[in-house]
Amino acid sequence: MHCKITDMNPLMDTQTAKVNAEEAGGITISHMQFSRGTDFAPLLTGLKDNSCQCPHWGYVLKGEIIVDYSDGHSEKVGPGESYYLRPGHSVKFEKDTQMIEFSPTDELNEVLAHVGQKMAELA
Repeated sequence: MHCKITDMNPLMDTQTAKVNAEEAGGITISHMQFSRGTDFAPLLTGLKDNSCQCPHWGYVLKGEIIVDYSDGHSEKVGPGESYYLRPGHSVKFEKDTQMIEFSPTDELNEVLAHVGQKMAELA
């Protein structure tokens, strides 16, 4: 299986976030773009530890991911760096950021359903 980013299915398309993805073998492959100032923390409220419980593996193409873990640990991932985000995290972006990410589909869908509900509540 292979696909072009331009052929991926849209998962999220807002003023501050654009996510296109394809599923293959139980893994969701995502191309993600987030605008400076995007913070996922308010959208994760209500999940265990108010954090994303889905693991993610990825690569930052440009910009920077700021990761805050529920245990108090924080880290930054910049362009040209690969990453693993363990369950119990939130992310925010102080720079326009573009990345490729791989996530277990079932776990990701649980988080996305919650995020979608929160987005509707906050609209």
